[in-house]
Amino acid sequence: MYYNRFLDRADQYLDSEIELAQIFSDATPLDSEDVAIALEDIAGRRQRAQSPISISELASSIESLLEDELILDTGIEVCLESLMRTGLSEQEARAQLLGELGVPFAQKNLASLIGTRLEWGSRIREHIDPPADKLPRGFGPMLDDDQPRYELRRILGTGAQGTVYEARDRVFEEKGYASLIAIKIIHMGASSERGRLEAVRARQLRHRHITRVFDMGCTSDQLLYITQELVEGVSLDTWIREHTGPLDELDAIRLVHKIAEAMEHAHAHGIVHRDLKPGNILIDRDREPMITDFGVAHANYSGMGARDPDGTPGSLAFMAPEQAKVRSSEGLPLLDVYAIAGLLFWLLTDRYPNGDNAKQAQAWLDEPTSGGPGRIELRYSRRLRAVIARGLDPDTDRRYQSVSAMRRDLSCLIEKRPIDWLDTTPAHALALATRRHPVLASAVLLGVVLLFAGGWFWSEQRNQGRLEQLRLQVEHERERVEFVQDRAAMIQTMVKAWLGAETAPGDPSQATTNLLFMHTTTSLGLLEDDPEFASDLFARQSDSAERYLGSLDPSKTSPIELALWHELIGVWKMQSDPVGAADHFRDATVLVRKSAPRDELWIDRLELRIALAGGGAGDTLRTTGAVRP
Repeated sequence: MYYNRFLDRADQYLDSEIELAQIFSDATPLDSEDVAIALEDIAGRRQRAQSPISISELASSIESLLEDELILDTGIEVCLESLMRTGLSEQEARAQLLGELGVPFAQKNLASLIGTRLEWGSRIREHIDPPADKLPRGFGPMLDDDQPRYELRRILGTGAQGTVYEARDRVFEEKGYASLIAIKIIHMGASSERGRLEAVRARQLRHRHITRVFDMGCTSDQLLYITQELVEGVSLDTWIREHTGPLDELDAIRLVHKIAEAMEHAHAHGIVHRDLKPGNILIDRDREPMITDFGVAHANYSGMGARDPDGTPGSLAFMAPEQAKVRSSEGLPLLDVYAIAGLLFWLLTDRYPNGDNAKQAQAWLDEPTSGGPGRIELRYSRRLRAVIARGLDPDTDRRYQSVSAMRRDLSCLIEKRPIDWLDTTPAHALALATRRHPVLASAVLLGVVLLFAGGWFWSEQRNQGRLEQLRLQVEHERERVEFVQDRAAMIQTMVKAWLGAETAPGDPSQATTNLLFMHTTTSLGLLEDDPEFASDLFARQSDSAERYLGSLDPSKTSPIELALWHELIGVWKMQSDPVGAADHFRDATVLVRKSAPRDELWIDRLELRIALAGGGAGDTLRTTGAVRP
């Protein structure tokens, strides 16, 4: 379990009152990494409180610790940074620190050590980090024409381990076309073994998202350098700062997917980066990521411990909980899995996965819990949150067991395909398929709608045909009945009654449409989602017809007309009121038996309707009292 007691002590003081001697009173060389981390954090807090750390305070407070190169370099860097923030250049800041060492020190050996370090730094900076007005300049082995092979053109970046230049390679250039590469010159005093390992490891990798290492060498004055592919771009953190906010969800996933793809290639070659962070990822002019700096990478097959000889543990903000304590190669690929998930978290939220400051990171690494110090906002999809949570899970058994597994799930997010362990229901698969193929889904939906509309239109035409047949039969029956004097008058009366229906007053065409619509809704179930509305609509139409029938004088109205009205109303009430429909069919049967007893076809049809409405032929005969011949 990771715990930095020096950071914990510093949190007990106000920023301006933090004294190095009190914080590091019991520190030993074995605590060098924790001391360096705490020293950087304290320097930042003191600087913000307008109480920067001076070189004399450093020398008097942690004298015994400064024999460690990591602590010494960290201390010098924080003092230089404090002076440079006042407006001094780096050379001026180094000169001022050397001037302060001119005052007699009680620790003469220490003063000599710091002075040597500062003088070396000034000389080396002047040698390999010349001012811009002194570039370009020759560098590297001499060619046959007594000219150095490389020409340093401009500084691309600098750090604790070295400086990277854009350079021209005179050996491989063609006439009229300069061969441009990047040269990383390892600072004198930095681990030459580490620089050599970086070149050896990175040179094994050939991937479009990993900067390619070409060669390495050493100059006559013992400067180690590495030549590598030139990437025209900026670091990921710089690139993100140029945006107004976090990346779009899909853009962030695609970017991290490419990083995961590159690390999958590295892991396949036995190389674990162990320090993936925004500063080690370049974004080129095509907005493509390029992974650099394999200086803390670990070869699984090398038998080395998880830490390099210089003890670099990786960046605290993206460090897996087990990285601070691991001492073997077991589980090393999972460190990169955690960092990749952390990069996605950072791109989406603009927050670090282990906390926004050193204190939060320390607390998180000390007591890691599921979800981390900050959870991704709910505004992102459930599937994306699940993938990030699995990648950042502090329990290595629950975390993705390989970069390949995480990359596959990132591909599923991009391509809207199901994730096998997450999208386990057919509904999830269907929803993702619809999102993955919106045009096809729209076409299928349109086809279903057209099929349904075609079926409805065909049914409508069939119903209209049946209604037309019924009307012809009614007209035929009226012609056959001798006492029907005026067929047109009867039809006019029926039409007037229809037009009086409250669903379509004064509009015969609309009344016909209403009838067809009501018949279709009851026969095909087009309003099955609202049966109450369909039933009410049909009942209102039937009620209007029944009121009209009740207004007719039986002594002045043809029995055949009355029978037709009873049959029509019965047809309308078949769905909503089968009992009432059967009653109307029985009344029509009685009237037909009395007025047209020879019309067996009509009588048979009415008896069939009674049976369909719930009654039987026997019931009909008993009701009417008639006996069939």
